[in-house]
Amino acid sequence: MATLEAWLDVETEVERVFAVYLGTTLGLTVKKSDSDADLTVPRIDIVAMVHQMGPHRMIIASGTYANRQIYDQFVVTLGVDLTFSPFAQVNISATPTAAAYRGSLRRCLSDWDGIQSAFASGGLLYLARDTIRQIDGNRSIDSEAKTETITTKLSAGVFLIPTVVPT
Repeated sequence: MATLEAWLDVETEVERVFAVYLGTTLGLTVKKSDSDADLTVPRIDIVAMVHQMGPHRMIIASGTYANRQIYDQFVVTLGVDLTFSPFAQVNISATPTAAAYRGSLRRCLSDWDGIQSAFASGGLLYLARDTIRQIDGNRSIDSEAKTETITTKLSAGVFLIPTVVPT
């Protein structure tokens, strides 16, 4: 059973889910926000932040945290950055372009069942259906490193799974 702290660390679980799902689906290396591993190209960098808690909440019924009210609904902003070299082959398309990445990412994000399956593997969070939305994006070039980064900002609604409540 998870600790209360681990159960409420929504960001780490969302990053884990999307790292596994996007890494597998797109066939690229994925780095989560807490990773300090060597940075390869091409790669996907993922950072999740809770930007809204609630309005739904629950009361822990028993154990150490009995009668504690906690929010069990969260809206998470997820930054998904693809960094690649236009001069190297990217495994998502025959040509490594921003358009190929954007199209491939949006194809992946339309697979709600696949993403929900990745959430189910962790057993802590449930993705609310039809809540993944692209809310922002950017494109930048690092001339010195000869890389291009396509940034996609997503918003998603998730719920804590109540049967995992720490006691």
